[in-house]
Amino acid sequence: MTTQTFSTGLNPSIKIENIEGDFSVTGWDRSEVEARGDEIRHEQSGDPLSFSSAGDLNLSAPHGSAIALSYVDGDVKIENLDGAITVSFVGGDVLLRNLSGQVEMEGAIGGDVQMENVGRISMGARKGGLDADLSARIRNKVDEATRRAERKMRDAEQKIRRAEIKIQNAGRKARDGEHRARVNVDTGRWKWNMTPGSVPPGGISEPVSDEERMAILKMLQEKKITSEEAEKLLTALEGGS
Repeated sequence: MTTQTFSTGLNPSIKIENIEGDFSVTGWDRSEVEARGDEIRHEQSGDPLSFSSAGDLNLSAPHGSAIALSYVDGDVKIENLDGAITVSFVGGDVLLRNLSGQVEMEGAIGGDVQMENVGRISMGARKGGLDADLSARIRNKVDEATRRAERKMRDAEQKIRRAEIKIQNAGRKARDGEHRARVNVDTGRWKWNMTPGSVPPGGISEPVSDEERMAILKMLQEKKITSEEAEKLLTALEGGS
């Protein structure tokens, strides 16, 4: 942020042409204007003193300053001044505080207007309508706000879709896990749908054949059952408890 100081009288005229960020001006006792902001553009050839900025602009100006504000994209705060104030287009909110001079609100205000201790104020449409340049800026601002809203809606839809996919994947994994947990045991003598932690329903007194042992070992090797479950299977087949 840069600071620039301009020598003026006690009642200067200040013209605010185009501020692409927020704008504020506060009255003080000095006979000079101090401008603070980034990318400040000014023109001082007698009266008025004109300002534009690609970002925010904050002014401290003599109490008797007259402010003519053409276009501010963001919020506006004007306070502690005695001169005439004219406000045309403001994209955001407007705060007017401790103003004893005539205040004219003759353009479009995009946000809320708050007034505290404002002596005289008149509100109405700009005479002759908005100039072409200002109208184009307003249209651009409306279009930009619309695009931002559309982007937010698309982002929200994508978040919802990603959440739905996560839920579907979680359900699929749960079903796959349940399916893998079930093992169809076929030893030749009997068939049994085994789940982890369970044992065959009852023992079998006949000797365990090599094919049955191989079937159990194969399931153990393929990690379809644990070593503990394999041992239980063998014990059950041999008639143990």
